[in-house]
Amino acid sequence: MSSLLRFLSRRLVWLAVFVSLGIGGLFARAIWTMHADALAYAERSNANLARALEIGIVRGLETLDEALQNVVFELGRSNVMALPPDMRQRVLFGNLLRAQNIDDVLVTDERGHAVLDARGVVPRQIQVADREYFQAMRTGLYRGLYVGRPIVARTTQQLSLPLARAYYNPDGSFAGVVVGVIPLRYFQSIFSEVELGPDSGINLITLEGTFLARFPYDGTGVGKSVAGSESMRYVQSRRSGTLLEHTPFDGAYRLYTFRRVGAYPLVVGVAQSHDTILQPWRRNAWTLGAFAVLLMGGSIGLAWLFTRQLSARERIAAQLREAEHQLRTILDNVPSLIGYWDADLHNRFINHACEDWFGVPPAQVAGMHLSRLIGKQWMAQYQRYIDQALQGHRQVFEYSMGNAPDEERHYLAVCIPDVEDGAVRGFFVQVTDITERKRMEDELFEEKERMRLTLQAIADAVVCTDAQGRVTYVSHP
Repeated sequence: MSSLLRFLSRRLVWLAVFVSLGIGGLFARAIWTMHADALAYAERSNANLARALEIGIVRGLETLDEALQNVVFELGRSNVMALPPDMRQRVLFGNLLRAQNIDDVLVTDERGHAVLDARGVVPRQIQVADREYFQAMRTGLYRGLYVGRPIVARTTQQLSLPLARAYYNPDGSFAGVVVGVIPLRYFQSIFSEVELGPDSGINLITLEGTFLARFPYDGTGVGKSVAGSESMRYVQSRRSGTLLEHTPFDGAYRLYTFRRVGAYPLVVGVAQSHDTILQPWRRNAWTLGAFAVLLMGGSIGLAWLFTRQLSARERIAAQLREAEHQLRTILDNVPSLIGYWDADLHNRFINHACEDWFGVPPAQVAGMHLSRLIGKQWMAQYQRYIDQALQGHRQVFEYSMGNAPDEERHYLAVCIPDVEDGAVRGFFVQVTDITERKRMEDELFEEKERMRLTLQAIADAVVCTDAQGRVTYVSHP
């Protein structure tokens, strides 16, 4: 049994360790899955946000582009240019300046001098020949809408994004440009409606890598270029995508989701702080981790306590076995028959004297009914003592057994009730062979009787005293 307990103890400890590792693995997988889900959710949310921002920006750019195309178209009509200045102003620019995202529109000649001005009939004295958009258009290598780098507009002195289209003479030669500017604060106003959390923001950059707008705007970054960087090459190779990297301006680790702005050479990007994305996950991870540690510690602790309990039980069992061995050794060497019978008179214990008395080993007597051991005749003879013992009364009696006077043996039987909470559970029996004592008592009685008769036959008086001088016997002469 002790070896079995030690075997179970070791196996239980290992089982608890494996269960704890399994619990830890499950929680770790759950936490890792939650981490991946948090990033995936942020990617989806930011991609949807980038798409919404793209739509808003495209609408604003299309409004200005349509207005520029309309001006280019009207410039090609001679009857429009022949109109009176006020009417020509309305035809060319109409409702253009009512749009909130447009600051100014100018028409220049082939040398870059303003010849028409959306702000008034008399054009302002503005020269744009040094602007890169004008130079790109004048070379004739670029046709269509040109989105320039951010500039400080000479008309408003505000950071603005120029959009330009060239117009041409009837012979196809370059006649000048129509340029409109969108203040960068327009993009800032769009971006400011979005809340992404601390250390997060939205960027609008050109496809070459120049920053046009940032929100929150801290006075840095706008106009700076990240052209040629590995991240920019990645952005240029795709219409949309996601990057997880340290941003070049402040080194913060952010999830950057970008998207091309329609057909324009612009990219809108949503940069959300990695810490902000994972903040809810970290709280949940700490909670789940604490539960995991608690469960793992509980499993190992319970296994340890159970092992201690098994060890304690093993020690107690060993002590009980030793005590039982000692008790049985003592009882087996007692020159008496000692046994215990329960309330149903079935044997629960008997010492080895039963083999000498009844010729049956103790192992066979265990569970045997008392009547089977002593026989129905003796059972009926001593039933009254048994009944009294089962009622809780101590019984002491003598009996004799034998088929002839020289074979008769005398016994002293003691029945002690086993009482618990007022109920008799059984009784202990001790039977001692007192044949020799009876013989000695009879011989002593006979010797005393002979002495008494001898003393009485003496004519003289005989007086006996003890050591204190007290008279113990006086004969009668």
